[in-house]
Amino acid sequence: MASGVPLKRLERLEGNLGIPLPAATQWGVAKKAVLGLRAVYDKYIRQAALGEVIHNDDTGMRILRLAREPADSRTGIFTSGIVSLGPAWKIALYFSGAKHAGENPAELLKQRPPGLAPLIEMCDALSWNTSHLPAGVERLLAHCMSHGRRQFIEVAENFPEECR
Repeated sequence: MASGVPLKRLERLEGNLGIPLPAATQWGVAKKAVLGLRAVYDKYIRQAALGEVIHNDDTGMRILRLAREPADSRTGIFTSGIVSLGPAWKIALYFSGAKHAGENPAELLKQRPPGLAPLIEMCDALSWNTSHLPAGVERLLAHCMSHGRRQFIEVAENFPEECR
C-alpha cells in the first residue's frame, strides 16, 4: 500500500511469497490504522491553517470510483497539493477527489484563527486555483509566473530583443 499498489495485487504478490493475507484483511488493518491517525491529521490541518505562506496546485487524477453528490455535475478528479510554510515548519498536504486546488485550501483556511497577518497564497493564475476564502481571512495573492516565462523561453531564439 505504501508503494501505491492496490490491495488485490498485494494479496497475489504475498500469496506467491507464501503469505496468505486477503485484500479484505489488509483493508481492515489499514482502515483501523487510519481511524487512529485522524487526530494527527486534524492537528496537521489546524497547524497548516496558521501558515504565513501557502502554495497550492493540482493535477488530474485517476480514481476508479468516486462517490459524488447527486447534484454534482463536475466530472474532473484532482489531487491537490498544499504546502504551508510557518516560522518553524513546512507541512505538505494532499487531497484527492472532485474538489480542485481552490476549494481545498478554503476548507483548510476555515481553521485559521481571526487576527493573523494576511496569508500569502502562491498558485498559478488559473481561476480555479485561487482559493475561495472563508469570511475574515485576508490574503496577498502571488501568482506563479513560471507558466508565462516558459512561453518566452520557447520563442526567445526568434525574438531575442523582445524577450529580453
